[in-house]
This record gives sequence, C-alpha cells and structure tokens, in this order.
Amino acid sequence: NPQITSVKNKIVNLCEDVGILKGQLDDSNIRAISLEHQFNVCIFSFRHSLAKVARVAHVEHVLE
Repeated sequence: NPQITSVKNKIVNLCEDVGILKGQLDDSNIRAISLEHQFNVCIFSFRHSLAKVARVAHVEHVLE
C-alpha cells in the first residue's frame, strides 16, 4: 500500500530529524558548559588580581 509506505517514510524522516536535533542540543549544552567554565575562570582570575592589588594597597580588609 503506497499510503502506508509514505507514512513509514515520513516517520523515518521525522526520527532522523529528531536525532539531528538531539545532537544539536547536546552540542549547545556542551558549549554552554564550556562558556560557564570560562566565566568561572575569569571570575577567579579577577578576584585573584583584585586581592593582589588590595594587598599591595594595604586595603585587603575591604574585600571581606
């Protein structure tokens, strides 16, 4: 039956599309995690630099 074959093909195509979209979602999640890590590294670096400046200026108490 051609109609059944057509519906089967559409289902197969939809399943393939879902697989592709899942892959893209996984890639996006990995990029988001990577960006979050980079952000955390920047925050750590900034705080470390700020602490150094505060120590040199003898005002490290203001960071507490």
